[in-house]
Amino acid sequence: EGSATVGGIYNSTHDTRDASKLEEYRDLGNGALSNIFVRGRRDRTWFDGYGENFGRDDQYLMLRGGIYDLFKYKIYSDSLPHNFLFDGRTPFTGAGSGQLTTTFPQPDPSTWNSLNIGYKRTDNGGFFEWQGLAPWYFRVDLNQVEFDGTKIGSGANGTSPGNGFTDLIFPTQYKTKNASAEGGYSSGNLTASLSYLYSKFENDLQTFTW
Repeated sequence: EGSATVGGIYNSTHDTRDASKLEEYRDLGNGALSNIFVRGRRDRTWFDGYGENFGRDDQYLMLRGGIYDLFKYKIYSDSLPHNFLFDGRTPFTGAGSGQLTTTFPQPDPSTWNSLNIGYKRTDNGGFFEWQGLAPWYFRVDLNQVEFDGTKIGSGANGTSPGNGFTDLIFPTQYKTKNASAEGGYSSGNLTASLSYLYSKFENDLQTFTW
């Protein structure tokens, strides 16, 4: 009563509530909440700084500023969790790695391995834009998006559809690096630009076996 088995993943809670749904996209762990905003203005220079949830999985940091009519910039770090399951059970060992192993049958879920399923997405980046030759401008953007954790997937038990599928814990350890450069002319009557984008995807685990 109050538990559910789905293939190779088991919810071990004793009621129908799953805390991961309340914290699916946020970190509600014990601790102090934080929120800081600072601003500075002078004759030619300016900046804004903002940060919240320092040290948590949903932390956000941002700093932007510049010199009026000359340049502006922004740097940031944006983190977001995606939790799928807290205090789950699986008969497999090696959850989070590129290899899952087990021995069947294992009819008693209380003897299975405990785990949490979810990943953290972190986007770090920024831009710099030169405006000193307005209406001509030049801009560079850089960022890296990283996923770290696990997610729920499944694998076929054989080549025949009749063999069925087994729920698995997929490792999620990859990043995408982006860089772009743009230059152009922008006025009230005309906007023209030329840009170049470079993007590279990297997966820390090239293979996954079970």
